[in-house]
Amino acid sequence: MLGDNISASPTVTRKVDIDLNEKTLTGNLTYNAPNADGTITLDEGRLAGDLTVNTPKASFVNNATVTGTTTITDVASHTFTNNGSLQAVVINDANGTRFVNGAEATVGTLTIGGAVDAEGAVLLEGKFNQVTVERSTTITLVGSVSTLEVKEGSEVKVEAKDGEETPTIGEITGEGTVDTTIETEKALAVAKTQAKETLKGYKNAQDYQTNAEALTNAITAGEEAIDAAKTPEEVTTALNKAKGAIDAIKSDAQTAAETVLTEFLTTAKSYTYSDGPSQGNYKELADLIIEGAAVTADMTNDTLAIKTISEKQGIISAADQAGKDVIDYATDLYVMNTMARYLGTLNYKDAGATVKEIKYNGVSYTWQQKPEGGYLKGSNWRDASGTTLVSVIAADENTSIRTVNLTLVDADGYSINATFKANVPTKEDVQAAQ
Repeated sequence: MLGDNISASPTVTRKVDIDLNEKTLTGNLTYNAPNADGTITLDEGRLAGDLTVNTPKASFVNNATVTGTTTITDVASHTFTNNGSLQAVVINDANGTRFVNGAEATVGTLTIGGAVDAEGAVLLEGKFNQVTVERSTTITLVGSVSTLEVKEGSEVKVEAKDGEETPTIGEITGEGTVDTTIETEKALAVAKTQAKETLKGYKNAQDYQTNAEALTNAITAGEEAIDAAKTPEEVTTALNKAKGAIDAIKSDAQTAAETVLTEFLTTAKSYTYSDGPSQGNYKELADLIIEGAAVTADMTNDTLAIKTISEKQGIISAADQAGKDVIDYATDLYVMNTMARYLGTLNYKDAGATVKEIKYNGVSYTWQQKPEGGYLKGSNWRDASGTTLVSVIAADENTSIRTVNLTLVDADGYSINATFKANVPTKEDVQAAQ
């Protein structure tokens, strides 16, 4: 134990613990004790000079402040523990070194040097600001390195220690070669953590009371897929797939909205037009068959109504102009009028409170006046250019409308896919109608 500040450069050749006793030793301190065993400690105080440690059978613990360079030539069990403050450290231990930098300890710079052909690996534990590597080696890192510099001609592999958290390296510099396994593992770990956080916050579980189990299962499956990913790219794929699975689960609001829209298909058919086309040009809407979101106009027994249309004035010339048989033309007209009137009820029944938009083949149609003002007696669903939905459907089907798929959208953007289907009689049955 020092009793006062002194100037000296001692060399220690046996196991001796030195307590600087908060005093300053000015000079160089050398431990050259090849036969010492156990643990040697340099206790608190200040060494204003260099520290050299060659204790192949003894571990070394530093609790002091060393202002010069600390050179580690050899230590037992490959362990040097720093609980103090070291300005610069050089590791020349050819058979491998474990350097532990304590939680409150500091190391200015750490250099891994020694013979070029030295095979000893280096285990670094703790936080390090600057690590410079001057020879080829393997570094196992537990903790972090702010800057890793690899000198030209050196090949360095940095790996994590099994069972420990993934270490981090802030920056890699120098002309040497570095195996960036740590960087990859870090990026993968960060990607997984971020992906799972995103997945957990993707939907509010309170909005899925009805399908709570399905939501939980989808999140769990997504987390498992994320954990199994081998690369950040696979993490992204797993996350997107999990999102897709969750998107397919209906929220309580979506379920309620779909129920309202579906039930409205039945409610709408009870609407009564006050000044519609003359009776006979369409099927009574009250007779439409509605099952879920499927609206069916069964016209197989409406042979006489269709035949009557075919015999009206102007129908034959209209059929000729369309290039159709008159019975076929009358059938198509009967179907189109019925569909147009039904589509109209989707607005007229409740003044557009339930259905705000209809989508057909990806195009949006909203309830609008005619360009010159006013409304048609039936459907007034128009696209942005003013073209009516019925005219587009008729053109697509060459007026032979039999099955039409539509998407009905409410004010909140919830929707259902609905189908309008017409079952028509044969031409022979219409011709034979009396």
